[in-house]
Amino acid sequence: MNEFIAYGFANTNRSDTEPENTLAYKQLDVFNADKIVVDVHWHSEKREELEKLISTMDSEDVIYMYSVDTLLKGKNKGVEYYKQILDKNINLFVLDHSGDLPKVSPISTFFYSQDIGRTLTETEKGELVAIMEKIASEYKPVAQTGKTTYKANITKEFRELYFMYEAYRITESMLMNLMPEKLGISNKQTFIALCREYEKSLIYIDDFEMYCHYDKKFLELPKRTGKLPREYDEIIARSQEQTGDTENKRIQKALDEMRIWSTANIIRRWKLAKDKAPKPRKHDGREIPENIFK
Repeated sequence: MNEFIAYGFANTNRSDTEPENTLAYKQLDVFNADKIVVDVHWHSEKREELEKLISTMDSEDVIYMYSVDTLLKGKNKGVEYYKQILDKNINLFVLDHSGDLPKVSPISTFFYSQDIGRTLTETEKGELVAIMEKIASEYKPVAQTGKTTYKANITKEFRELYFMYEAYRITESMLMNLMPEKLGISNKQTFIALCREYEKSLIYIDDFEMYCHYDKKFLELPKRTGKLPREYDEIIARSQEQTGDTENKRIQKALDEMRIWSTANIIRRWKLAKDKAPKPRKHDGREIPENIFK
């Protein structure tokens, strides 16, 4: 029987941090895996949980990882662990967050086969290891890049306010009045930064589809915040090369070809914005029912 395990790694400055309270755990929840396993360390970088997974899993099993950072964070044997996963023929699914839209990382075994249990050839494994070694050689932790990373606190209150604004339920002035009360912020740019981080997360895709079920008119409304994703032009160009089917199906085929983890409906709202589709003039101010999002 196949076992689907989501694995993450978290550094912490508290010795009593529980895995369930880490950002790594919350990021992995969207995979709907059988189990989430997180190596949580305080003044240590051992990968005891990962080593257990590698020793017990086989070619019928799948490990999900949120990003390649999971293997490369800290001073650890990331490339060696990766080779061990390949040697055991364990299926590996890793995401790449280097663009504006999440996509399947080239170190994923799924790049070669969507069939769980198919053993990769030695040539294929060699190609994957070469890719991983190149990524590892160029990898620098955020602390060494000189860049700052915005740590988004994507709360349930933020998610509800986001869709109220994106669905044109509230005006910009209403948003500014609600932000201090619901989010504890008063700067529009901070809200936009949160939107950008949220839209790059995996939980956004689930939230988007759930909101669409609630608000049937949402998909006819142009995107309201942010710039077009860097991948947008290529997605549309590839979709136009597809024959037959509906526009949504052609866009989804383009996303699949580019291994982008998103949906045609999300791209559809960006397209409406690009095409300057009309925006609603009325804003009813209605809040979203609490039971829409988990």
